[in-house]
Amino acid sequence: MWSMLLQIAAAAVVQLAATMTIPQLDETFEVRIEANLLTRNHSVDVIEYHDYKNDKGAIYYFGRMGRNHPSAMGSLIYNYATSEIYSIRDGKCKVEGMPSMQFGFNSGHDGHIKSIKDYWYFGNSQNMTFVDGNFTVRGIPSYRWTTDLHTNHSNYTLDFYFNKPSYTLAGGNESYPVRIHLYGQAHNHNHHHHHHGLTEGVHEVDHMYEIVFYRPGPIQDPTVFQTPKGLICPNRTNTKQLPPISDHFTLDVELIRPSDNSVSYWKEIYDFSARLFAVEINPQRKGNYDLKDLLAKSGNRPIKVIHDFNSGVQYVIDTKMGNCSMGRIPEKSWEAATANDHVYLRMKHASELFLGNSSHTYEGTRIIRGIPADVWITAYNNLTLNVTVESYYTQTSWTIGVNSATEQDTILLGMWMKIEGEKTGNTSDEQFAMENTYNIYEFFDGHPSLDSLDVGMCYPSKQKLQFMITLKGNYDKLVFGKEAFVHKAIKKLMSDFAQVTPSRIDLIRFANTSDPAFTDIWFTVLGPPPNGSVVVKDEKVTRSLTEAHKNLTVNLNKKGVTLTVNYPGRKIQAIPIVHRSLIFHSTQKPVKPVAITPFPYPNNPPKHTNTLTIKRAKSYSAGDMAGLAFGMLILGIALTLGLVFLFYKRIMKPKEVPYEVQM
Repeated sequence: MWSMLLQIAAAAVVQLAATMTIPQLDETFEVRIEANLLTRNHSVDVIEYHDYKNDKGAIYYFGRMGRNHPSAMGSLIYNYATSEIYSIRDGKCKVEGMPSMQFGFNSGHDGHIKSIKDYWYFGNSQNMTFVDGNFTVRGIPSYRWTTDLHTNHSNYTLDFYFNKPSYTLAGGNESYPVRIHLYGQAHNHNHHHHHHGLTEGVHEVDHMYEIVFYRPGPIQDPTVFQTPKGLICPNRTNTKQLPPISDHFTLDVELIRPSDNSVSYWKEIYDFSARLFAVEINPQRKGNYDLKDLLAKSGNRPIKVIHDFNSGVQYVIDTKMGNCSMGRIPEKSWEAATANDHVYLRMKHASELFLGNSSHTYEGTRIIRGIPADVWITAYNNLTLNVTVESYYTQTSWTIGVNSATEQDTILLGMWMKIEGEKTGNTSDEQFAMENTYNIYEFFDGHPSLDSLDVGMCYPSKQKLQFMITLKGNYDKLVFGKEAFVHKAIKKLMSDFAQVTPSRIDLIRFANTSDPAFTDIWFTVLGPPPNGSVVVKDEKVTRSLTEAHKNLTVNLNKKGVTLTVNYPGRKIQAIPIVHRSLIFHSTQKPVKPVAITPFPYPNNPPKHTNTLTIKRAKSYSAGDMAGLAFGMLILGIALTLGLVFLFYKRIMKPKEVPYEVQM
């Protein structure tokens, strides 16, 4: 009787084994494992993320990752495009090669993450054998499958335990893995000799992986596949180039500074070809400003600070009252650097500011202000500061509602910066670290206002000469909607012809004529800056208005003179200037340069007119015509300018020193 029952039971087990196949798992899942390494006498808690479709994998662990290592938290980020593992521990990152064979733990091959069948070495291709269904794992009724694994001269057995469908796990009503048991003999490779003191031969392996949480489906937090913010991985392979860098831009900045619980705002205007840089501050937008001393002197009215690297002059303009103060550019200005002659300052290019003489590495994507953004990271030293910068650019799949002077697929959204260094004025070598977030709005690859870098209001009318020339061509075709490109060309050509710096060509305006075949251009030539503010020994800076007028007349009265304009789409057009069309509109004779007007301003400052009324049919001002496309910059630099400029002034507290470097 008992023999018959045993035969019936054995037949049932055989029949069950023949019909049971190991459950199929999702290709994307999150799993939490208590890895008990029994032969090593320690455990490691592990969270693994596996995304087969998108070729992503990551591991976060806590415990000892070797016999001689203390318990610690760390992570392994897998980059299958470059076959690299970013091993992160104790705030440091190490780039390691990806092994071709490794049980579980997200190892890939052929540049891709393992499929779920390869991941844990189970499935029909692994000759899985059903054992029986009478196992209990942590009180959970389970089925068991087994297979043999032979790799690297080592022999293992792998047992897989899945809950019975009648027992519902937190992940759902399916059958999920609850335990994996790896045991057998491993070959003693050379690296084992060093780390574990093992001799040539084999050693026993017994690892019990308790799967305490399994969640299938999309990964809830996609940032788990990215290296942490601000962490540099030396020698990491760059997989995507930083967008190209512009040499002229305008942007609005919101600075969030947790160190003093403040939010600040300002506007930056940068033009490398014209060698001009400006910052606009509005005190009505509350915050901590590093130009607060200048604001106080101006009666806390809005100001614009312009640095003219052609002459070395700093202009501080009260934009409400029209007052202006001139002086030398402070040597510690962030956008400035000592020239090769070690005497004068030069203007840094945007790439120099942004890159900090180091390269950027693509990190992946983050969500910035609700927008998916590509992220690049760089680190560099500046003076006594260690600076780490992350730059965020919109992805091409997003449309940003900003016009662009150039056709760009992406724009700068913002930056994050960490600055570490030693506090100045302190003999205890006390270190500091601060993190700041810069949100960028209205980023223009160009300038939203044609007169945004004009300094004409700093000069009285007797220090200005007003001229007009006529172009051969229709206004609508040559200028309308393309004012910025014509403006730039006029400034360059007239400064070349007059033999003065570009900053001395001011108030450029365009006008229709009664004859649609022609277009009038109005512009003003400024006198030389005050002697007390000029540092650069350049004739273009100091040339008198009389000489500038003479040079203009000689050059523009030549036959065949053209204005070369670089229009969008790399379209270059040479526009003829009507022969002998130069008209001089000022009746005042040039006088000696105006003296420097320091703050505070007088109660009743003189009113200097800086506009020209043109009695022409359908005349337009630059403001009327501002159909310029701005926006989209590629220049991650934008920010660093004001960014670190602010940081340096606040942290280092430099004294204002002369523009000329002291030898």
